[in-house]
Amino acid sequence: MFDPTIFDNLKVVLEGSCYDLDREGEAVVTGREDVLDLASLGRTFVMRLALPGGRCEAEWSLQSGLADFAMELAGLRRAADRPGAVLRLRLTMPPAWARQADQADAILRRVWGEESELRHEYRLAFDPQAGASLDEAAGSAYAVDVRFGGKIDESELEALDGMLRKSVLCLSQLEELEQPG
Repeated sequence: MFDPTIFDNLKVVLEGSCYDLDREGEAVVTGREDVLDLASLGRTFVMRLALPGGRCEAEWSLQSGLADFAMELAGLRRAADRPGAVLRLRLTMPPAWARQADQADAILRRVWGEESELRHEYRLAFDPQAGASLDEAAGSAYAVDVRFGGKIDESELEALDGMLRKSVLCLSQLEELEQPG
């Protein structure tokens, strides 16, 4: 009989909670990825959510590597490490919204508090030959990564649903920001 790993158990709960939000009409699942990296024997699971008709997207990723699987399978514990998976949230917004980065940051800090680290990123993609202004560059993006301390395991399964609901709250509050015309 197959004994599911920590990653498998977390993945099932994360995926189920996302589809529950979709079924309840609170968010729309906009994407799903389940990747096995054969070079590093790592696993990544991604679920993307947006509000119905929204312009922002929340991307939840769950990552686990060979070391986590080996520690779990062998029942080993290292002093500074434990088997589990890394959970991350990336909120993506239209590039012009970077002008309100201070307001977005305040919203995210209010929702996530001290339990996370925020990293804002603005990616600019442009063709210098096209003559388009940098503000209008297609392919540009503004995102905020929300990182949580360390790995999670099955002891935190119940917290996943609450975290997903917090991300929907973030999307809702970010969508309400007044955007430049």
